[in-house]
Amino acid sequence: MYKQEIREIGLSIEEGTARVPKDGKYYLIKDERILGSYRSLKKAQARYQEIVKETGYKPKRGDAERKSLAEGAIEDDLLKRDIGWWSPRPRRGGPYRH
Repeated sequence: MYKQEIREIGLSIEEGTARVPKDGKYYLIKDERILGSYRSLKKAQARYQEIVKETGYKPKRGDAERKSLAEGAIEDDLLKRDIGWWSPRPRRGGPYRH
């Protein structure tokens, strides 16, 4: 699962989410409408950046940025738990394990 978004302009790249087909492609979504699909994340991100420039969007600094980072960390933890990758505590001598 992958999701990159700018909520303020309604733009996202999604793969494996509930809003897009589960076919391994990266979908570019603007205002709830799929604009295109890409086999590589790099190509999807290139078009994503073009759209960001076209809109003239400038990211805000400060509280909004910190909130976004915190929300992303929470979403990452929930996803890791869902796919069985997350462990509540690390074990010595190796990677996280169940």
